[in-house]
Amino acid sequence: MEKILIVDDSLLQGTALKNILIENYDVYMCHSGEDAIKEAASLMPSLILLDVIMQGINGFETLTLLKEQLFTKNIPVILITSLDDAGNEEYGLKLGAVDYITKPFKSSVVLARVHTHIQLYSYRKAFETLSMMDGLTGIPNRCYYDEQSESEWFRAMRDESPISIGLVDVDFFKQYNDIYGHPKGDEALKQIANYLNTQRRTGDFAARYGGEEFVFLLPNTLGTLAKRIACDLCQGIEMLGIPHKASKTSVITVSIGGITVIPAKGQSYDKSFKMVDDMLYKSKKNRKE
Repeated sequence: MEKILIVDDSLLQGTALKNILIENYDVYMCHSGEDAIKEAASLMPSLILLDVIMQGINGFETLTLLKEQLFTKNIPVILITSLDDAGNEEYGLKLGAVDYITKPFKSSVVLARVHTHIQLYSYRKAFETLSMMDGLTGIPNRCYYDEQSESEWFRAMRDESPISIGLVDVDFFKQYNDIYGHPKGDEALKQIANYLNTQRRTGDFAARYGGEEFVFLLPNTLGTLAKRIACDLCQGIEMLGIPHKASKTSVITVSIGGITVIPAKGQSYDKSFKMVDDMLYKSKKNRKE
């Protein structure tokens, strides 16, 4: 079931909303704006019902913070409030709320509006997912990678945990296309992409970076393990046995460059990725020698 987070400092009001929704949704509750920020980032619900008048930071302030956070900015928020004047409603919508429900609320109205926004969110996510998949290989594309790398980078920075990044390049691929033709080259890329995707652990991420290059992210993974994973990938792709006359091994091989880093505040992901690219260049050079 889709997850909904109710944020209300009134246990009575929050429970009333929960009772309306619990038959159709997986409903969670918290009672302050501060807790809402943490819970939303952890749960990643499909919808947040947010009371405006609360002690501590109010609903408008909470909404602003949610929209500023990388992990929660796209979660739809419906404001729940007794403030029924047009000025407050306009203000909430300008801050990024998708709808506004005034108290006292009717069960039928709550259900209808929640259903509508859950559906819209589901459609949007499905479209975004489709647009972020590589048309040839069926794995995530560069656009998806850009989004995921930003998300994992800031998560690692927040948790002070390591993240390993790897860039994979198919060796002598131009020669492969020259010898076997581009349709065969496409089939080879599909096989390699499928291998990378099926061999990744839960929580890891693999994508087509462009051309014959692929990229992977290994969250919370130290360098020793990341190096072993990279070596296993190289060996596994070679063992696919895709014939390649121009290769020293007579089959397709790949080179991998990678680093492991614990991101510090202010540290640039782009600069770290440049180091990955440099490591790949050295790996490719060793292949040619």
